[in-house]
Amino acid sequence: MEVEIVALKRRGVVCISLTAVLAAIGYTSGFLESVTYYDKVTHTFMTFSVSLAFFFLFYAGSVPRRRAISLATSVFTLGFTVGALWEVFEWSTGIGGGGLSDTITDLMVDGGGALAAALVALVVRERGERLT
Repeated sequence: MEVEIVALKRRGVVCISLTAVLAAIGYTSGFLESVTYYDKVTHTFMTFSVSLAFFFLFYAGSVPRRRAISLATSVFTLGFTVGALWEVFEWSTGIGGGGLSDTITDLMVDGGGALAAALVALVVRERGERLT
C-alpha cells in the first residue's frame, strides 16, 4: 500500500508558520500579558490553522456532498479539542497567568477559530478545490 503525503499549498504553510511565530513572540516577549487581545487573536488563529490543517490532511480537500455535516463537525471537533488540550496545559502550568476567566474566554475564542475553519472547509468542499 502506497502512503500518500499531502502537500499543502503556500497559503496553508504560511498560515501554520504564522501561528507558530505569533505564539513564540507572545510567550517570549510578554505580549500575551501586555498587548490587549494578543492572546485571544493568537488562540483564534491557532485553532483556525490547526482545524484547516486537519481538513486538508485527513480529507485532502474532497468530501462527498452528502457528508457536509460530518465534515464540518469533525473539522470543528478536532480543532476545538486541540485548543481545549492546550488550555488545560496553560491552566495547569500557570502559563499566561490569567486564571479561570482567561481560560474560559480562551476556550470561547478557540471555538470561534474552529468554527471559522469548519465554514472555510465547507466552502472549499463546495467549490471543489483541492490542495493536493
